[in-house]
Amino acid sequence: MCAFVIVTGFSACKKDKDKKTDCRISAFTIAGQVYNVLYNGNGKPISVANSSFSQTYDYSGNTTVVTSLNAGTFSSKVIITNNATGLATNVRTESNSSGTAWTNDAYEYNGDELAKQTSTRSSDTSRGIITYTWFNHNMISQRTGSSVTVWDYDASTARQKGDYLDFFQFLSGYEYLRTRNIVKSIGNSTLTYGFDIEGNISSVSIGSTGATPTSINYQYECN
Repeated sequence: MCAFVIVTGFSACKKDKDKKTDCRISAFTIAGQVYNVLYNGNGKPISVANSSFSQTYDYSGNTTVVTSLNAGTFSSKVIITNNATGLATNVRTESNSSGTAWTNDAYEYNGDELAKQTSTRSSDTSRGIITYTWFNHNMISQRTGSSVTVWDYDASTARQKGDYLDFFQFLSGYEYLRTRNIVKSIGNSTLTYGFDIEGNISSVSIGSTGATPTSINYQYECN
C-alpha cells in the first residue's frame, strides 16, 4: 500500500461542515492513475482497481483479508484481525503466494488509542517496537528507539473521508489510529486539503523541503 501514501495540493473551496448528504469515495487519482472503488451492501470496500492493479477485500467475522495483484500476478495478502470496536489487533502481510515470507504487526491499545506496535518478520528473529503518545484524542508522536516523529492536526476540522490518515487506513483495509481531527503535518511533511462545495475533501497534498509534492484527487458518490 506504500504507493498510496504520498499525495498533492489544490486550492481549497468552502468547507460546509453541515453536510446534507452521505458520500463515499468512488474513485481517486494518483500520479495520473485513476483507481475505482466498489463497495458491498454494508458499505465496506470490496475492490480498488485500475487497468493493471487490483486489490480485493474479503470479510469474515472479525477477520479481513486484503489481496493485491499487479498485472494479474500475486503481489501481497494481508490478514487482519480486528477487536470488538473495529480496531486492528494483528496484521500479517504475506509477500509470496505460499505465505512463507511475511511481516507481522501486533497492536496494543489503551481504550481506542494505540499504545504500542510490535513488528516481527519471517527473515529473522528481530522485533521492532513503536510506542505512541496521544493528546486530546489525537496521536501526536511515535517513537522507534531514539527516533521520534511528531504529528500535528487541524483542531478546527474533524477527521473525515479523504483525510490523509483516514484514506491510508481505508486502502489498507484496517484502522489502528482513530484520531479526532485531520492530520496537517507528519514530521517534516505538510499536508494541504482542498474541499468541494459539499464540504468533502476533494484533494490532499503532501510536501516536504526539497521534494516535489505528489497529489491525490477524490471523486464521490452521494446518497
